[in-house]
Amino acid sequence: MMYVASWFFFGLPALFCWIPALVIRNSARDDFTRRHATQALNFAITQLIVIITALVIMFVLIASGPEAVIFIGLVLIFYALATVIIGIIAATDAGRGEEFTYPRFFAFPFNQR
Repeated sequence: MMYVASWFFFGLPALFCWIPALVIRNSARDDFTRRHATQALNFAITQLIVIITALVIMFVLIASGPEAVIFIGLVLIFYALATVIIGIIAATDAGRGEEFTYPRFFAFPFNQR
């Protein structure tokens, strides 16, 4: 839920959302928790890369006019909404004890189980 809340503060706390997933992953005692924490870590790292890339692109495109910046901003808003929905689905499935796999577009597999 920390990741979901981070989008409401302009994405800045999202820069640190990978830390809880890493701590849980390294301290997990069962395989189920470790798998879900690894996926959450991949999800957080992917989102961090998207945020940093989008900010760099927005600052570069400021010189070309506001239309490009607005377009990137709208794309980020839709991406943020999709990540919130996927995060809620993942948390719900994990709470029920079911396996959930993030779509690769939202969670590139940097860390393996």
